[in-house]
This record gives sequence, structure tokens and C-alpha cells, in this order.
Amino acid sequence: MNLCEKFENEKETKTYRRYDEIHKFDWFVGYNENNNKSLVLVIIGEFTKFESTKIINVRLEKRIDNKLSLSFNLIDNNYSDIFYKFCEDMIENTRNIDNDNIIKFLNMRWNMWRIAFKNSSNKILNENEIKGLIGELIFLNEYMIKKYGIERSIRSWQGPLNFHKDYEISENWYEIKAISNNSLTVNISSVEQLESNFKGELDIVILEQANELVNECVSLNKLISIINNKIDNIDVKRIFWNKLDNIGYLYDEEYDKYNYRVIDINRYRVEDDTFPRILRKELKKGIINVSYEVALNDIDSYLIKE
Repeated sequence: MNLCEKFENEKETKTYRRYDEIHKFDWFVGYNENNNKSLVLVIIGEFTKFESTKIINVRLEKRIDNKLSLSFNLIDNNYSDIFYKFCEDMIENTRNIDNDNIIKFLNMRWNMWRIAFKNSSNKILNENEIKGLIGELIFLNEYMIKKYGIERSIRSWQGPLNFHKDYEISENWYEIKAISNNSLTVNISSVEQLESNFKGELDIVILEQANELVNECVSLNKLISIINNKIDNIDVKRIFWNKLDNIGYLYDEEYDKYNYRVIDINRYRVEDDTFPRILRKELKKGIINVSYEVALNDIDSYLIKE
């Protein structure tokens, strides 16, 4: 039974019903005294300020048994679809959160969702943006976390902050590009992407478009969930989601329509001026920005073999 059906079941009785019997926290869905759709968590914790919006009224109240009741109440039914997504997100992302951090985590998640309720269109990223983000996250999950650990890797992820390099850590940098499996070139969108005084890498994630029935295919929602479940520290989790928010990502079922199979991850050394790249010092006066394409066949000698 989906969340919409659960709310419909409580529509006549105007009561609350526990969402999931096996969930570690007591989540309830139903209708409040004003006949508003309502998501409620009953929890032991400390008071924290939650800001309401014109669409969602948030209340944190102390009960007779000294537990807290945190409720999210939908004021405008025109936003029911996005409210259901919000409820599912809050419920599913708290399955692995410990009790001491639950209120802090929910406050963080709610502050991100407030942006979505301000934007009724709830636009998703375009396909190129989805593909690019998937490439960065695949590299994060398959390489960075294994080499540097989860916290350092999340903190080093600079792509969402519009830095020139996608990852910078110690004296190393990594620029990530996602391309289709039949691509012969890779696009470099600025001089700064491959220019640095430190050694770095151009890392190419090769993807093949697939559907959800293909074994080991990935979607944006699935990949983010995998990485999120690896993060134990609540502050690191906040940094991760803030960076996703900065990109413009917010959970939406539409992202499940974009599935890819990872063909390979090729890493290339970018350590000296012999690598085919354009440097700032080579630009003539008056040229501000350039983008260019690098032929993959011509950088085979820089391939890192491990």
C-alpha cells in the first residue's frame, strides 16, 4: 500500500495509523483536528525550532508522557503529491538514524524540503545534469571513499560548490566526466578544469543508458541512497545533503526513469604540460574563456593502470 492509499484509508475515520510496524521510530499518518493531512513522529528528544511554511505547518509539542510529538501538517491540498514524497523521504531516511540524532537530522532534512515547497513546479535536473551528477557520485562511491574514507571524501567534493575541480584533497585533484560508451571525445568546459600546480587526474566514467530491469544499473535516487546509508556521522550527512541541495537535487520519482549501467572508470594522469590541455598562459590577450574537446585515443598513454 502506497502512502496516498494510507492517507485515503484514514480519511473517513480522521485517525492516525502507524506507518510501518517494523520501523524503529513511531511514525504515524492521518488527519489532524483541522482535517489536514498529517505526518507525526512520537519520539524522546529535546526541543528544536522548526520553521513552518505557507504550505506545511510544523509543530513540536510535549505530550503527557513527556515524549515529543513532531507533526508536519499539509495546509494546501494542491501540494499533496509532493507532500507524499516528503513523507516517504523523512520516513525512509530515518531507518538507520540513532535516537540521539533523530531531531537534529529531521530538522536538517526539513530545512532542505522547505525549498521544494516554495517551488510548486518542483523542477528536476535535466538529463545532462543527471548524468554528470551520477558520474561524480559513482567516482565518490567507487574510488574516493575507498581511498580517503567517507568523511574526507564528502568534504573534498567541490563540484556542487562550483569550484573548478570536482574533488580536491591534500595535494591531489580529480576532475570527473561522465560520457556515453560510444563517445570518442570528452568535453572540457573551462581552462581551470585541467590546470593546476599540483598533480591531478581526469577521470572518465563511461555510462550506457539502461532501464531499471538491467542488472547493476544505477539511478540518481538509488546511488544517493547507497552513499547516504554509508554515512554514520550526522554532520557529514548534513554536508552531503547540503551539497546535493546546492546542485538542485531533491528526491523525486522522476529520477528513477534515468538508469545507467557503468561500463568502466578510466583514470588519466594530468601532471605536466605534455597532456593535451589548454593552459591560461597560452591564451592570447582578450580571450576570457574557452571550452574544448580531448580525443580519448590521444590520451591512452596517460591511462592509470592498477
